[in-house]
Amino acid sequence: MPKQEDIEMPKQEESVIIDLVGKQVRHSWDENGMSFVSLFCNDTTFVWNDLSSPDGIVTGVETYVRVEISDEVVQYSWKESPLERDFGLAWTFNFSTKRVYGMIVNVFPDFNLNLSADYTIIDNLEVEDGLMTC
Repeated sequence: MPKQEDIEMPKQEESVIIDLVGKQVRHSWDENGMSFVSLFCNDTTFVWNDLSSPDGIVTGVETYVRVEISDEVVQYSWKESPLERDFGLAWTFNFSTKRVYGMIVNVFPDFNLNLSADYTIIDNLEVEDGLMTC
């Protein structure tokens, strides 16, 4: 009979998930080319900058919910003000493939807007002049 110390336990694979708090995420949606810089200020708040129009940067501060779906996938979701745009949004990050998938509800009356992009994570909250930060 094998001894306890002779039994090899299966090794758990390390999660590839990156904690985004204190970091910024930059991406441009493949489907429409809209570019964003998002800063994750803490466990519940992030700031986003829409860089799509050089004439005017659109910004926002949101309260998000983070749900770990698997050891590779995390979803961040939030609801914008009904007085502004009344959008519901979910960004689903696959940290293994380095892709983010977005879904925005209330953009169109009959269907949701689905998007995808490669993303870059920068390990600080320092952004260019003119962008909103934490």
